[in-house]
Amino acid sequence: MAVIKAVSSKAGINTVLDYVMQEEKTEKKLLSGLNCVPDTVKDEMRVTKFLWDKDGGRTYKHFVQSFAPGEKIDSAQAHQIACQLAASRPEWQDFEVLIATHEDKAHIHTHFVVNSVSYVDGQAPAEQGRAAGHERLFRPALREIRAAYYRKGKDL
Repeated sequence: MAVIKAVSSKAGINTVLDYVMQEEKTEKKLLSGLNCVPDTVKDEMRVTKFLWDKDGGRTYKHFVQSFAPGEKIDSAQAHQIACQLAASRPEWQDFEVLIATHEDKAHIHTHFVVNSVSYVDGQAPAEQGRAAGHERLFRPALREIRAAYYRKGKDL
C-alpha cells in the first residue's frame, strides 16, 4: 500500500517545481495538473500569488506518495492513482496542484506540489495540523481508489 508523507523544504517554489519535473526522473506522460497545466505551472502559480498579493511566506506544500519496491504497480497506474487522489481531496479543489510520478528509484513515487494560494479566493489550504498525520488523512481516499482497481480486476 502507498505511503504519503509531507516534505519539509526551504527551497523556493521554482526550485521544487524544476526538481519534480526533471526529465531524468519522469516522463512527460507522468506529469499532470489539478487546476493547472504542467508546461505553464510556474507561471500559473506565480500569477495566482500576484493576483492575491501573496507572494511571501510559505509558497507551496509538498507531499510524496511512495509505493514499496516490488509492489505490483507500474508508473502509469501509480500516476493514475495519484491524479485520482488529488482530485478527491476537497481542500485542494481551489488550488493549482502539480502531480509528477518518478521512476528514478527502486520504488515508484509521486510528488504533489500544492500552491499556497487559492486561485478562487486567495486563501491558504485548510491546515489539518501535524498531529493529525498526513498519511492518516489520505488513507480513506487511497483505500477507495485501490478498491476500485480491484473491482476492475487490476492487480496492485
